[in-house]
Amino acid sequence: MLYPCLGFNYLMPMLSACFSQGEIDTEKKRKDVAHKYSCTDNFSSSDIPQFLCYGGKDSLIMKEHTAEYISKLEETGTRHKVVLLPKANHGFGASLKSRRKYGDWIPQYIEWLNREVTVWLGRKSVSGCKNIS
Repeated sequence: MLYPCLGFNYLMPMLSACFSQGEIDTEKKRKDVAHKYSCTDNFSSSDIPQFLCYGGKDSLIMKEHTAEYISKLEETGTRHKVVLLPKANHGFGASLKSRRKYGDWIPQYIEWLNREVTVWLGRKSVSGCKNIS
């Protein structure tokens, strides 16, 4: 599963939380750091299937990053599944209450995982992967 904090291009304030002031004190340094740590710019794993799940009201996961990353997955023919929970905010799976409210992604993840592992192993099914909803 990929947690789509995919870069800093649209979330420059996050740079201050992750890097020292000296590493980002000029526009060029900020752009260089953003590029260096961009999952989209540095994508190299088209043979690894990816599951992206995020909340539509998440203020920490930038929609622009996610859209660019999904485009990269499609461009490279990477098998992927995207689940958008339109009303969910950041940390939608952190509490029991939010898991009950937004937990419909869990069976989707298990189904996706079972399918991808089945493809990888060349089998019909994988024991132990059950719907836990």
